[in-house]
Amino acid sequence: MKSKRSSFKGLLLVLIIGWYQPTTQAQYRHSSQNAKAIKPDLASHSLVSEALWNALFPYRFGAKDTGGGNWVLNPKDDFYTYASFVTAIQRMQQLKAEFKRRCGTNAYHITRIDKVTGERTVLRNDPDFDAPRNQTKEVITTIIDYGNFLERGSIAIRTRELMAFLANIAHETTGGWDTAPGGRFSWGLHFREEPTTASYAYPDANYPPTPGKSYKGRGPIQLSYNYNYGMASAFLFGDKQVLLDNPDLLLQDAALAFQTAIWFWMTPQYPKPSAHEVMTNLWKPNTLDLKKQRIPGFGMTVNIINGGVECGQGIEKSQVLDRIGYYRRFSEVFGVGTDMDGVHDLSDCGCKDAEKYGGDSADLTAEPCAQKPVVSFTNFGDVEVIEQRELTAIGVQLAIDVKGTKLKSLQVVVGSQIFKEPHFSWIPDSYGIHELKAKASFVDGQEVTTTAKVLVWNGKQMNCSELPQWKPVIYEKSGNFVRYKDLVYKNKWYVAAVDRPGESTAWEYIYNCVGDAGTSCGAISWAKVKVYTRGQRVHYKAKLYEAQWWTQGNIPGNAEVWKVVGECPETAKGKLPKPVVLLMYNEQTSSLNIWPKEANVKQVQVFSSVGNLVYA
Repeated sequence: MKSKRSSFKGLLLVLIIGWYQPTTQAQYRHSSQNAKAIKPDLASHSLVSEALWNALFPYRFGAKDTGGGNWVLNPKDDFYTYASFVTAIQRMQQLKAEFKRRCGTNAYHITRIDKVTGERTVLRNDPDFDAPRNQTKEVITTIIDYGNFLERGSIAIRTRELMAFLANIAHETTGGWDTAPGGRFSWGLHFREEPTTASYAYPDANYPPTPGKSYKGRGPIQLSYNYNYGMASAFLFGDKQVLLDNPDLLLQDAALAFQTAIWFWMTPQYPKPSAHEVMTNLWKPNTLDLKKQRIPGFGMTVNIINGGVECGQGIEKSQVLDRIGYYRRFSEVFGVGTDMDGVHDLSDCGCKDAEKYGGDSADLTAEPCAQKPVVSFTNFGDVEVIEQRELTAIGVQLAIDVKGTKLKSLQVVVGSQIFKEPHFSWIPDSYGIHELKAKASFVDGQEVTTTAKVLVWNGKQMNCSELPQWKPVIYEKSGNFVRYKDLVYKNKWYVAAVDRPGESTAWEYIYNCVGDAGTSCGAISWAKVKVYTRGQRVHYKAKLYEAQWWTQGNIPGNAEVWKVVGECPETAKGKLPKPVVLLMYNEQTSSLNIWPKEANVKQVQVFSSVGNLVYA
């Protein structure tokens, strides 16, 4: 019936880690009423009437050969009705989504927004979005309002988008042949599902297939594979499980089936734009797109939908010719030209010379925002913590990617100090947090600023409020200091998003922000998460212990690794009160009394009223 499409698959393989955790909502429930004729609130659509719809798709699903090549559409079996198409548009008007993406990447944070209730549901939060290597990259925010389907631009632009949409779904569901009644291109929407027993269940951690369910092509766009069913379900319902558990809903609710097609048409898949953006002139090809012969027009929608199979092969594939055939017929019916350049010679409608997407990382970094010069501190993380017992010089390095221009000047300001080279040594004038502000000017007039924070720590007291909270993201380089549950940790090597401080050995305990930050009895308090090596001392429950070998998590007093080396009463529960000294004397004798008796007295000195030492 058609070539299988996997347009989202490459994206999912790259970004398989950390896709969205769904907010479960009331599951869509199908009743017998859903299968009956749908009565939409919108009586019709301004671009296409019911009579014209029936003329465009006379042999759609439900049409039967009554003999002698006479095909009749039985209203009882009619699935792709005009009413279901209009209802799908109405439903999609209630939905929009916020797409946040790091420039030059396909790292996304996506939020579904119910326009009626205002409810926001996070659908996707890629670990790479806030990875250190991406944090300085611009965030591109796009609001996709699904109510804009067929609503942007002039009548001609809106009609041409409708033609392109209908031509693609007609090809995906076609039943036509060269000598078919009414002509080959009158048989769109003839099939409701792909005639196969294949499950199309693909191993996917984010959208795992439900056992026993098939994710073969269904509906106008022939939605295929569990990861596409799950993703469409998350957008349409805010719950990925609705269609993962009930894929046959697309055979029972025709409006829902049309919704999946509209969702696919409207949703961008960077570096691909959406088909809606292409047909409404919202997409502007960048320099690399033009080099790869990707231009606005019907052919670009083919590249988006199934370019991996149909495009860039030097000749127009039969599938593309079929799509163009439907598009040309609809152009004649609607009376609107085919090409977006105004020539209308079908030159924009094929994709034989257009390179397909996938496999070329240059597609990710070709967008204009990724062409701006980049200035970054290469040896500092989010907040760099440097331990110094004495304030000494710290090496600072900046990387400058000029992106085709030239550097004119550079200035780095640290407090009252100013540096003008990308590599320099800086001596902090105090402990605590320091902000480094870099400003680079380029010969073409562009200016780029960036900042870094350095916390110079004396190894004792630390201002934890300046440290970033731990996030479930990837920490690629070692040496990142984070705060988690009022404790400070540093990663010793690469850390995955699932590795939590205090649980993973990749995180080294450094400091307690709220507990005993100083020392007692000449030692720090024992902490379960901290690693201790031979000779290190801790105090625990009023005793002083020394580690005999490497240890972590072993409680002093309960493990042989800890040796008792003394008492530490000042840490005992019910801490001793401040000592009181009472000196009593007469002409013959004097006495010195110290209370309480348990006080550990190191030295006593007695001075006369004029300051002379009389006893030591």
